[in-house]
Parts: sequence; structure tokens; C-alpha cells
Amino acid sequence: MSSDVALRKKKNAAAQATFRARRANYIAILEETVTNLESIVLEVQVSLEESRNEVQEMRDENSCLRQELEKFWRAFWAKESEERNHIVFI
Repeated sequence: MSSDVALRKKKNAAAQATFRARRANYIAILEETVTNLESIVLEVQVSLEESRNEVQEMRDENSCLRQELEKFWRAFWAKESEERNHIVFI
């Protein structure tokens, strides 16, 4: 019977060693995945900040263009109004 117990202990030890090796490999893969994902998150954060800055620049430019367009139309309609007032009927 002692050989049965010794054989069982040997099999258990081998199974435990195999389990520990699989677990260590799994943890290493998870750690690598976390590192890769953290890197991706940082890249996305930088890209987001750049996009936000670009959007703000475009909003500012749009606002300036709208103001210039408004000035143009005001001047245009003022000139049109002046020309209408100066029409001489014969």
C-alpha cells in the first residue's frame, strides 16, 4: 500500500507542478495584455486631446468666419440700400 500512497503523492505533485506552470503562464499572458492595453489607452488619450484641440481651433476659426460673413452682408446690404435711395426716376 505504501507504494500506492507514494505513487499518488508523486502524481499529485506532478499535477500541482503542471497547474502552477499553467497558472504562471496564464498570469504572464494577462500581464502582457494589461501592459499592451495600457499603452493603447495612453495613445487614445493623446489622440483624444489632439482631436479636442483641433475641434476647438476649428470652432474658433468658424466663429471668426461667421463674424466676417456677417460684416460682409451688413456692408453689402447697406450699400444696396444706399444705391436704392440714389435711384433717380426720370
